[in-house]
Amino acid sequence: MIDWQQARQLQQDVGKDEMVEVVELFLSEVDEAIETLQKTYDEMSASDRSAAFHFLKGCASNLGFQAFGVQCGQGEEATKSGQEP
Repeated sequence: MIDWQQARQLQQDVGKDEMVEVVELFLSEVDEAIETLQKTYDEMSASDRSAAFHFLKGCASNLGFQAFGVQCGQGEEATKSGQEP
């Protein structure tokens, strides 16, 4: 579910103190992106939906949240192909 090696590597890269800020920023940005998807999904183009899922996938992957990243990747691919996730 969580790639701890990725999470530890990120912590080494940014430092322990900054890791807290990185996680807080991640949670804030992910909350905002999910809220946008929930509120405006029907009005969004397939391209915008795909971009939103891609953004979430990247955020999750950077922090080591594998399962969430995989789900977002599936949403991205589904919207690219004109399907609904």
